[in-house]
Amino acid sequence: MATSNNQMATRRRSDQLVGTSRAVQRALQQVAVAGRGHFPVYVFGEDGVDKETVARLTHSHSGWAQNGFSLDTSIVPAQLLGRELFGCEAGAMEALPESYEGAFERTSNGTVLSEHVELMAKDLQQALATAIKSKQFRRIGGTKVSSLECRLIVSSNASLEEATANGTLIPELAEALRLLEIRIPPLRERKEDIIPIAAHLLSVGRAEIERATGKP
Repeated sequence: MATSNNQMATRRRSDQLVGTSRAVQRALQQVAVAGRGHFPVYVFGEDGVDKETVARLTHSHSGWAQNGFSLDTSIVPAQLLGRELFGCEAGAMEALPESYEGAFERTSNGTVLSEHVELMAKDLQQALATAIKSKQFRRIGGTKVSSLECRLIVSSNASLEEATANGTLIPELAEALRLLEIRIPPLRERKEDIIPIAAHLLSVGRAEIERATGKP
């Protein structure tokens, strides 16, 4: 399930987008721009290209860096994703009788990362688009309107244009997310980054071993 706590707000040593390629430098510039605002961000690229790292960096560059970072992972069952994001009132879901505080409430003035948006049900995409545009949301089964006071970062394997063209993303959500789109190319398209990444991973691994063994 999704997790959220203030420790996640602290940038981890491994949370670095490493590379000298133009693509990585451009992504870092976009992260810096995103950090100066609270608008939603769309990050896309193949699996394994550090989309979560981009989300964490965006959070750490923002004025909300000391607040929560909520990670909505793809292991959340599809039928519970709406509950995980929006929350639900008691009795709104038959199998889950208790009320539930979703990520949008738990992470007020923080960052919520929603991964694989292209797999999200269309009705949930519509609810998400409405929440972004109105800056308001309601729990599932609820009537109280709450302010959307967190930043939403959405990740996908496809660009907004591609996801809309193939029908996996509704146009309304694509439009709501269009303000800043960050692409992370696969490593095969930026081979100059291989050595810097390898050196970074060795440095992180060495630091972890030294910390575990107490040896400098």
